[in-house]
Amino acid sequence: LGRGAPDAEIVIIGEAPGFEADVRGLPFVGRCGDFLQKAIDALGMKNYYITNSVLCRPPNNRDPLADDINICRDRLKVQLDLIKPKVLLTLGRPAIKAVMGVSVAMKDARLARDYTYNGVPVVATYHPSYIIRTGGVKSKQIKLFINDMMRCLSIVHGSKI
Repeated sequence: LGRGAPDAEIVIIGEAPGFEADVRGLPFVGRCGDFLQKAIDALGMKNYYITNSVLCRPPNNRDPLADDINICRDRLKVQLDLIKPKVLLTLGRPAIKAVMGVSVAMKDARLARDYTYNGVPVVATYHPSYIIRTGGVKSKQIKLFINDMMRCLSIVHGSKI
C-alpha cells in the first residue's frame, strides 16, 4: 500500500507501481525511488509517507485510466483519512488527476496554489521518471521539483513560499 511514517505530515502520491515496485510490493523502490529518496534526504524530510494513486501496475506501463483510478480511490481516501497529513505532494499528471479529478498540464498544475483535498493543501510536481528521462540532475525541471518539495516543507512548518 505504501511506506513511511503512519502519522506523516507529508504524503507523497505517485501514479502507479513501476516494474521494480510491482515486484517488491512497495512504491518507489527502483530508479525513480532512488531519485526521490535522494531528494527527500537532501531536503531533510523526516516525517513522510509514500504511496500511489493506483496499486496495480497498468499493462505496458501505460498511464492509469479512469477505471484504474476509480477502483483505488476509496483505498487512497482511507489511507489519507488515517494518516491525516498536513500536505499532499502529487508526482505527475496521473497523480494530480487521481487526487484532484482534473486533467491539466503539469506546468499549470504546479502553479496552482488553491488545490486542496479534504482541506489538505495539494502541491503538484513532476514525476521522478520524467526528470530522469529529461536529463536527471541536469534537467530544467529538477529545480522546480526541488522547489515544490521545499514548498511542502514550508507548509508543514507554517511558512509560505
